[in-house]
Amino acid sequence: MPFTLYEVMATKSPCYKEARAINPSGIVVHSTGANNPYLKRYVQPDDGQLGVNVYNNSVNREDWYVIAHAYIGKDKDGKVKCYQVLPFNIACWSAGGGSKGSYNYNPQGHIQFEICEDGLTDETYFNEAFNCAAEFCAFLCREFNLSVNSICSHKEAHARGYASNHGDPENWLSEFSKDMNWFRNKVVKLLENDESTTVYRVQVGAFSNREYAEKLLADLKKDGYSGFIVQSQVLPPEPPQIAVGDEVSLLSDAVIYGTERKFADFVYESALFVRELSGTRAVIALTPTGEITGATDVKYLKKLN
Repeated sequence: MPFTLYEVMATKSPCYKEARAINPSGIVVHSTGANNPYLKRYVQPDDGQLGVNVYNNSVNREDWYVIAHAYIGKDKDGKVKCYQVLPFNIACWSAGGGSKGSYNYNPQGHIQFEICEDGLTDETYFNEAFNCAAEFCAFLCREFNLSVNSICSHKEAHARGYASNHGDPENWLSEFSKDMNWFRNKVVKLLENDESTTVYRVQVGAFSNREYAEKLLADLKKDGYSGFIVQSQVLPPEPPQIAVGDEVSLLSDAVIYGTERKFADFVYESALFVRELSGTRAVIALTPTGEITGATDVKYLKKLN
C-alpha cells in the first residue's frame, strides 16, 4: 500500500514562524522519551482523527522551543500514523547542538521526526511504529534524493558532533534486540518496492488571494469533487549565517532568549559581537572579549561585517 502522510501544521510554533530554510541532506530519527504513544500529546489541533489534547501542551504553541518535522504514534483509535507539523524545507528545533554544529541547520540540515514512545514493552506497537518510520524514511529518501546512509539516530548524530547528548531511539531498539542498522535495512527493502514509497497528492490550483482559492473550491464541490484549502508559507530568502566573532546589530523586536523581555535601550543602538552560539541561542557582548551583555535568538541579529 502507498504510504500516507497526514498534515497538521504547527502554525503557532516560533520555529514555524521563523522558517529558516534548509536543504535537507539527511534524516534524524528520534523517540520522545515519554510513556505516551498518542499523537495528540504532540500534534494539534485535532483533525478529527488525533483527539483533543485537553492539557494544551502540544508542540503547536508560542512558548515551546523543541519541535521536529513530523511525529509517529497512535491516533485516538490506536492506529499508528505519521503527521507532518513543519515544512520539510525549514529547520526544525530537535537535534540541539554538538561539538561540530547542529543537524538542525544548513549546511548539514536534516529532516527530523519523533516516534512516540510507550512503556517500551509492547512489541506490537514497537513493530507498527518502526514500520511506519521506515516507510516515512523511504518516502523522504525518494522525495529528497537522500541516501539510506544519511539516516541516523539522535544518538548517532551526537556521536558525529551534530546533536545534543541523547540516546534515542537506541534505548527503545535495544529492548527488542534491534539497532539502527536493522532499521536502515528495513528502509533499503522498502526502496526496492516503488509502490510502498509512493504518496499520492493532487493539487488543482495555488493562489495568493484566498478569495480565488475559495471560489475554485466551491466550483469543484458543485462538480461533485471534495477538497480543502491548505495555507502554505512562502519562505523569505535565508539570512546570512551568523558565526562566533561576527559584528552584529540587534533588531528592534529582539528579546532576551527564552523570554519576552527586552534589552536595555542602548543595546539596540550598539554594535555587538557574537561570543557563543548553541543552536539558535547567540551570546552577545559590546566588545570582542570581556563582559557578556546577554543572549538572544540568532533571528534577531543582523550581520554588520
